[in-house]
Amino acid sequence: TTFPACPAYPRWSPDGRMIAYSLFTKCAVGAPGCHPVQLWVVRISDGAPSLLSNDADIAAWAPSSRRLAFPGELDGGGRSKLTVENRDGTARIAFGSRHEIYSVSWSGDGRRVLYSTNTPYFQNGGTGEIHAVSVATGTDLVVASGVDPAWSRDSRFLSFIRRTGNRTTLFLTDGRRVRTILGRRNHDFVHAWSRRGHRLAFAITNRFGQARVFVYDPGRPRPLRAVTRGRYGPVRSIAWSPDGRRLLFVRTRG
Repeated sequence: TTFPACPAYPRWSPDGRMIAYSLFTKCAVGAPGCHPVQLWVVRISDGAPSLLSNDADIAAWAPSSRRLAFPGELDGGGRSKLTVENRDGTARIAFGSRHEIYSVSWSGDGRRVLYSTNTPYFQNGGTGEIHAVSVATGTDLVVASGVDPAWSRDSRFLSFIRRTGNRTTLFLTDGRRVRTILGRRNHDFVHAWSRRGHRLAFAITNRFGQARVFVYDPGRPRPLRAVTRGRYGPVRSIAWSPDGRRLLFVRTRG
């Protein structure tokens, strides 16, 4: 792309054939028909990008790689509707009312979409709400208080983050039971579920920019274990390898 357009947040489709990404454009506030964030998809075999949505934000692929969920109908105030659309731009559906949607993810069976409202650091107050939406019926239920939700592959467990004052806590739910995995003051968390089993990897970064990586397995007698010795720079994202043997994380350096 040419300056000042800026591509960001690339997301591989689960089948590895396509990439969805956001494109931030130079857009005058109030300009008719101009949207500052667009959603594009590109097939890696021919490299011809196509515009999926002219009013969208960061996308999440369905497990089938056929559909994407994203905050759509994005307005100037940062509010949007949860939107699902086929990767070829057809069958677009918008659910519910407008929210400040912070994160979007799918259930392992592709039948439901999780999203959280409010902003990551809660400039607008409150702890945020986590919604689960049935793609087939549009039923929207609030399932927890927090942000950044993620289901395990079989949707048995739900992990999410809640910030109260300067304390950040990572929670795990199993039906009606809520477990506290770890809570710290002045820390940041990122987390991701393995593609097999029930292992949750997460990184925690303190206010000095020092990070450690942990794995939590709810099926073990001692479920929490550290997998790094620490002293990394701030960790911004984390992911599992397909075989579940390795972790990939992004850290910044001072």
